[in-house]
Amino acid sequence: MRSRSLPDFSALWKRHENLYIDLFLKALNELTRNGSLYSAVDENLISDELAIVLNRICFEMNKATHKEINKPYRELPIQPVESNDPSSFKRRKKPDFTCDLVNPFADFPEDYQIAFHVECKKLGLPTSSTWILNRNYVTEGVMRFDLQSHEYGKRAPSGVMVGYLVGMTVESVQREVNKYQLSEASELPPIRFELPAKEKVMRAVQKLRRKNVPPASFVLHHLWADLRHSKHE
Repeated sequence: MRSRSLPDFSALWKRHENLYIDLFLKALNELTRNGSLYSAVDENLISDELAIVLNRICFEMNKATHKEINKPYRELPIQPVESNDPSSFKRRKKPDFTCDLVNPFADFPEDYQIAFHVECKKLGLPTSSTWILNRNYVTEGVMRFDLQSHEYGKRAPSGVMVGYLVGMTVESVQREVNKYQLSEASELPPIRFELPAKEKVMRAVQKLRRKNVPPASFVLHHLWADLRHSKHE
């Protein structure tokens, strides 16, 4: 009798990645229906609202498919899995969302549970002379996936940046984000959406070569939700 081959990690991860990107796309599309309500709202409050929508969508999918789908965890501290990890959780970084993959075929304990991290930032005009939204997307978002101080996406092949677009045009924001990438982290490839944007939620893929966080080869998915106007306006 032929033994059944076990799925490799890349296949397990791709399935996991597709599932949660699809969940976030559904939830972000819901947020765009009341987009204008979020223009003056703190990005953390938008993410809280997104968490509520994600929870409901996961519940509905569980009911419909009879498959256990864990909701993304909101601001879960990065968990220690190695002996040289700092012991203090107070200093641990908290990505906006964590969607863990359990790999029952892992050979080592640190590979048993891998986090799919999602970081969220507002995009648009600066809110003050020091709070530059489009710069923050790079320095407080994209760069955290290759900083030893944060280690977002450690041991994972991919992660997600969510952008809450609350001002400016998509084209202008894309230009500014890429400008800040060039000045703050010139090794990062530009982010390119298909423009002009035809959907309320846009997708782009950025392939990174990381220097500080393993694995070196890393794919960062960008999901930008247009919250500038309500769908019903």
